[in-house]
Amino acid sequence: MEKLQTSVPVSTQAAPAILQPVKDKERIVLCTLFFHGYGLGYFHHLEYYQLFFVVIAVWAVSLIISPIWLKHYRFGPLEWLWRSLSYRKLQPMRRELAT
Repeated sequence: MEKLQTSVPVSTQAAPAILQPVKDKERIVLCTLFFHGYGLGYFHHLEYYQLFFVVIAVWAVSLIISPIWLKHYRFGPLEWLWRSLSYRKLQPMRRELAT
């Protein structure tokens, strides 16, 4: 059960219900910057076995950064943007400090 607790912060930054097929937008942005021409342009330059290492690296970054981010903020950055656009006003992003 303790191993499952590691992935809780990553799943907390999941997309709103309307974007369920696109679960973690932050990872998608990271991967498009890695693979497409406006980023590093590695699309069609890596072998299948090399893509395995890219996947592991993206997950590792998510597992390390997500708990740190969620200690200070309520949402992931793109989810905050989505909520702010949906409600047509800026949503509070920072967590309240406990007194």
